[in-house]
Amino acid sequence: MADANIEGSRRIAEAAKKYGVPRFIQVSSYNADPKSKSVFFATKGIAEEVVRDIIPDSTIVRPAPMYYRNSPFLNELFTLTKPGGNILLKQSVYPTHALQVAQALEKIGYDDSTAGKTYELYGPEKYSKAELREMLKYITHIGMYGFFPAAIGYDFPLPEFGAKLWCWVNEKI
Repeated sequence: MADANIEGSRRIAEAAKKYGVPRFIQVSSYNADPKSKSVFFATKGIAEEVVRDIIPDSTIVRPAPMYYRNSPFLNELFTLTKPGGNILLKQSVYPTHALQVAQALEKIGYDDSTAGKTYELYGPEKYSKAELREMLKYITHIGMYGFFPAAIGYDFPLPEFGAKLWCWVNEKI
């Protein structure tokens, strides 16, 4: 974690400074804090400090969990059984769409008044992961008769014959 989050950020920031990059935007993570008990969030927080030491007017962006087609965030909620799933579903998040984060990054990149600031990009509403899962179950028909995983965005690299066979077996079961 330290190599990827801290040392990777350090190397990129040093290269940007060396080659005179006019604007530097560090995409971090929500809950980034050097004092966090989580190794991930602690290394993200330390990386922010390292970047600010090298490039003081860098902009820090902390997006909340992002959703988009086939995103890891949504796929985690599709899993029917998962060790510790009861704990995961109690977590609350303010999910945001990846396109909204991209639009914010574009605006930040062109607006010089954002230099040296930190932005936290959250969605407008707080949800528990259990609530999100219930919404997704309704939309994707998880657990309903005739459920086919491809309906929720999974891509099966099957020839047409294999897909027809899968559907026939699913129908008989």
